[in-house]
Amino acid sequence: MNHVRLTALALCCVTTVAQAERIIVDQIVARINGSNILQSDLKIPRIINEGNTFSLDEAINDELLYQHAVTMKMLPTTTDVDRQFVAFKVNNGLHELSDEEFEMQLKDSGFTLDTYKQQLGKLMANENVKRAEISEKIIVSSQEVESYYNEHPEYTKEAYHIATTTIAEDDYTTKKATQPDASTQDLFGTDQKLTWEDHGSIETADLNDDYLDVQKLGIGQIMEPLHKENSYELVKLVGKQEVRLKTLAERYNHIERAIQNKRKDKIIKELEQNLRAKATITHLL
Repeated sequence: MNHVRLTALALCCVTTVAQAERIIVDQIVARINGSNILQSDLKIPRIINEGNTFSLDEAINDELLYQHAVTMKMLPTTTDVDRQFVAFKVNNGLHELSDEEFEMQLKDSGFTLDTYKQQLGKLMANENVKRAEISEKIIVSSQEVESYYNEHPEYTKEAYHIATTTIAEDDYTTKKATQPDASTQDLFGTDQKLTWEDHGSIETADLNDDYLDVQKLGIGQIMEPLHKENSYELVKLVGKQEVRLKTLAERYNHIERAIQNKRKDKIIKELEQNLRAKATITHLL
């Protein structure tokens, strides 16, 4: 009898200690429609958050969206998740890595292959919900784009398209000596042997101090040589962009996306608020 009692007492103590350890190691911080969010859940890196952890509010919203995806039967299949996983590896130049090699890289960011795929599946489910909510609500009319364009004018910035080439100091001196009164333009403007490096258009504010004199040039003209160590640098003005009002055609796609993104954010926020209003959320900490 004593042996039985001692055994029962020992089991009771083990259970009590185990429960105490579980409470210390992990705690339920919130319950969402019966599903728990644990303290440890708030320490897990999230792929949707660029490897950062969730705040409690973010974790609640994520769980509510996932529960809604379950209700709406919008969960991805295992094949869908695997296909997306392979696409991620290909797009990031990791397609040659085996799953084991890829998992080694994931561990540096706090993931395992299983937890990564689990999060990927949940992310895909939540994105399915968002797409269903916003698909017909973010259509932007041409009138809206034109109205935004008229109310928010944008101008191009002055920019100079330049090209440069380098001439050895001895070569420059020799050529200059043959025509001491010739301008830089006359000496090098038609020289077919020169190889010019195209630097594209550079806005006025970003011009190197040495290149400021290009603002005085006409198209195709060359600046006075810049003396460098054992060489001379020539700077040619290839083209110039004047300040002007950007056209509607230039800005149309950008404006359309801006309106869509603003509308999308509003729709998702309203969805999250509606899901919260209908949910049973209990904060336990």
